[in-house]
Amino acid sequence: MTFRLPPSSSHRWTNCALAVPASQAYPDEPEGDEAREGTCAAWVAQTVLTGMSVNCAALINYTHENGWLITAEMARDVQEYVDLIHKRGGTTSCEAFVTLSTDPLIAGTTDLTATIASIPTLYVDDLKYGRKIVEVRKNTQLVIYAAAILRKYAPGTFNLVQLGIYQPRAFHRDGTYRKWVVSVADIERMAAEIIEAGRRAYAPNPIGTAGEWCTYCPIATRCEALAQTNYARITVVHSQSHRDMTPLELSRELDFIEEADATLKARKKAVQAEAEQRARSERIPRYGLEMGTGKRRFKATGEVVRMLTGKDPYEKQELCTPAELVRRGASKDVVNALSIVPNTGMKLIKVDENYIAKSFGE
Repeated sequence: MTFRLPPSSSHRWTNCALAVPASQAYPDEPEGDEAREGTCAAWVAQTVLTGMSVNCAALINYTHENGWLITAEMARDVQEYVDLIHKRGGTTSCEAFVTLSTDPLIAGTTDLTATIASIPTLYVDDLKYGRKIVEVRKNTQLVIYAAAILRKYAPGTFNLVQLGIYQPRAFHRDGTYRKWVVSVADIERMAAEIIEAGRRAYAPNPIGTAGEWCTYCPIATRCEALAQTNYARITVVHSQSHRDMTPLELSRELDFIEEADATLKARKKAVQAEAEQRARSERIPRYGLEMGTGKRRFKATGEVVRMLTGKDPYEKQELCTPAELVRRGASKDVVNALSIVPNTGMKLIKVDENYIAKSFGE
């Protein structure tokens, strides 16, 4: 069977050979909200960088084809990314389909690529709109893009490659824009290692390996390696021995807990998502669905809120929360009439004694 190894999930298939081939047997899961939001943000950047829109603000209140609404916050965040690219100058291309290897097939679409004619450096950047930190060093997705692009140019065209991650909504010690400059030779070396990992995924009877990369894996609920890795880490042992850990033991224990926490969270997220989906048509013992609610927000414009409450609802050029306006002295009844608590869709809940008691007001 021939299947494509996408750069966007290369952090997974370079560590677990089973992930992609095993997922071929199952239908694609619908794109989640986080992925839809990221796709929308990338589209906003692409639209402005290709000259189809004068700036990101012009796209506010437009809806992406996947249904995600472009807000003022997204427009502001993405505009800073666009400004960074414009300031750099050079030749810019967006959303280019590139191929690193045909056997195994490693190919995908870049977010953005910029080359500067006066400096022999290839720039490969990626906009990450989610809040989960993405590191730039040895980022396999960017290495694949860079190596694939280098193959389109004559040897010696570039001396260096700068990989960049722009992540506006997550705190990182290195800031919003993080870069890593490497030689072309290093990019080619890392690309060769990635291609070799791809061959392991193409090999007969690929092996599954659990780790933090299991997060969002399409077969996480079906994977024996992930399940048994977590089971093994929660084996109950009876002992009377105890003592303080040495500093080195403490350091190693922190490393272990971080790794164990990542694999357990990956399994939990996947199992909860499947249970939530199947609970719509099946009975899951001791679990059910209830409508989730978001944070209360205004349904009226700021001008209407100010006129009816007599209070300024703005905070740093954006509407404050209804609760904040009540703290400023606005009538709670009037604020409630001007705001709504949106439904966020059905969510999985555990139907235990505490839930039942709460439902009856006990």
